[in-house]
Amino acid sequence: MDRYTMDPAKDPLFRGEFEVVKTLVSTLKDGAAAKNECDKVIDKNGTPKTGGTGIKQLRENIAESKLSYEIMDDAAQAFLKMKIMDNIHKYFYLIVFTAYIREAADLARESCTDEQKAALTLSGGRCAFLETN
Repeated sequence: MDRYTMDPAKDPLFRGEFEVVKTLVSTLKDGAAAKNECDKVIDKNGTPKTGGTGIKQLRENIAESKLSYEIMDDAAQAFLKMKIMDNIHKYFYLIVFTAYIREAADLARESCTDEQKAALTLSGGRCAFLETN
């Protein structure tokens, strides 16, 4: 999944390049790869117009809300501000969770001895993990 790259022609807002996300990516070990993997999942679960199969694309929802924020009245701005912040929180935590899962997967792969790996390797070259009692 690390080979996924976002279209560089997209606006930075639509690529999810928010300041808090940039800071997170620079702070996390292998943060760029975690963001790329998270972005791939978000794009796949986004709307069909963005190449996905779902109903909502989180990054685009944030960007569209930010772009319409300036033209709204005060009441609508308050609502949009909460919506933007909520969606940025979701995006932030999805990236953090992706980084955690990537690290946990690496640790799980390394936890087997070479003998166990040889005995448990599936046809695709992956190790099937045993349950411990």
